[in-house]
Amino acid sequence: MKTLSLRDPSGCVFTVGDTIYRALRDDYEPSYEMLMQSGLYDKLVYRGLLIPHVEVDDKLEIVARADQAKVAPRTVSQDNWLRSRIIKPERVEFISYPYEWCFSQLKAAALATLRAERLSLEFNMSLKDASAYNIQFHRGRALLIDTGSFEPYREGKPWVAYSQFIRHFLAPLTLMAKCSPEMNKLALSYTDGIPIELACELLPWHTWLNPSLAVHLLGNKMARKASQDNKAGTEANIRMPKENLIALLEDLESVIDRLKLKSKRSTWSHYYQDNSYSSEAASSKEKLVSDWVDELNPKSVWDIGANNGYFSKLCADKNIFTMSLDADIRCVEDNFCNAQAENQNNLMPLVLDLTVPTPSAGWSNKERLGLASRGPAELILALALVHHLAIAQNIPLKEIAAYFAELGQNLIIEFVPKDDVQVQRLLALRDDVFDRYDQRCFEEYFSRSFDIVKKQTISDSGRVLYLMQVKK
Repeated sequence: MKTLSLRDPSGCVFTVGDTIYRALRDDYEPSYEMLMQSGLYDKLVYRGLLIPHVEVDDKLEIVARADQAKVAPRTVSQDNWLRSRIIKPERVEFISYPYEWCFSQLKAAALATLRAERLSLEFNMSLKDASAYNIQFHRGRALLIDTGSFEPYREGKPWVAYSQFIRHFLAPLTLMAKCSPEMNKLALSYTDGIPIELACELLPWHTWLNPSLAVHLLGNKMARKASQDNKAGTEANIRMPKENLIALLEDLESVIDRLKLKSKRSTWSHYYQDNSYSSEAASSKEKLVSDWVDELNPKSVWDIGANNGYFSKLCADKNIFTMSLDADIRCVEDNFCNAQAENQNNLMPLVLDLTVPTPSAGWSNKERLGLASRGPAELILALALVHHLAIAQNIPLKEIAAYFAELGQNLIIEFVPKDDVQVQRLLALRDDVFDRYDQRCFEEYFSRSFDIVKKQTISDSGRVLYLMQVKK
């Protein structure tokens, strides 16, 4: 058993075996009852804005198993577990974090948060948190996973999570739209959202020609400064009628909905229109991958270096949950938008640079897990990738093999020989110091971590496709 959340005063998420539970403190009981009895929970779940759950009847068994593991959630001690309510939420396929999302994913998460808050007000409840970490993507949709975020609405009170929403959503989205989509990487350094002061310094002057952005960003900055200087009333003294609060939420939703990325081609966004495959080679590769995936029939696939997700979609269309990972955020953006347009629920695009994979983060490096800790996948796809790692990034083949063995149980990997036009492009502006980059060394190093089950030359190509299994 291990605890998965540390900061929530209303309860915490933990696991017993492979099952995830949420324990809710007994003092949160009135809010939970209102959520469930008012009809708000049913409406949120129906609209795809909140993760569904079932209430646990066998608390005694869970407590016994927790006692045996000698670990208890921080917010619920062993002594008062039976006074706490334990629920079992529907399992999310993969836990991702805001700094792994593209622009449209963060935008979808922001809009889901605002719509959940507006719906809550209809039932005289409100979200006390607006953290991006309370949102996950489940079956292709952004939804809340923190059932303990709801509290009774207090007449005349402003939205307590407003400033947090600005830091976690509006500030990074505006920076991504006005400066660069890469700005979302700041979220890894600022886990409580991008500071308003920093966002305002980084944004170009023409940002403030938009009155709504000026009100929400500059206004929030000035309000924070006034509160810190104690020269103005604090939030506790501010009154906001419900109709004004609804208008605020509507304006936030409108300004976020209008934010767009600047149209720009990235280095790899048109890879499949500009590569060295003939039509025969492309068809041969696709058939081999499809046949081997059918043979393995995995429940989960991580397609690393997925570009626009062509082969990810091939797996997702087979009803396999597929992570589509790429370092190029514009490729991930295109991939996510296409998946949304096609209602593809099995595909999860994320921003990932394998040379600097997502680290463990948060308090004691335990709140948010690194990439390998969220695996292993049943199958890793690494197509047209190894030459980029080995030659462009100077990662030794033996290190690549060892890391892939940490990430997945099976591997479909493509070896691209040195005489291939794509490798020659990488070598065009540098000395060829890669004397051990050849097929023999590739097989030697990968054989240390994997059993080579199959290998097949891709027709009309010097490239070779391998099916491997991690050594037992």
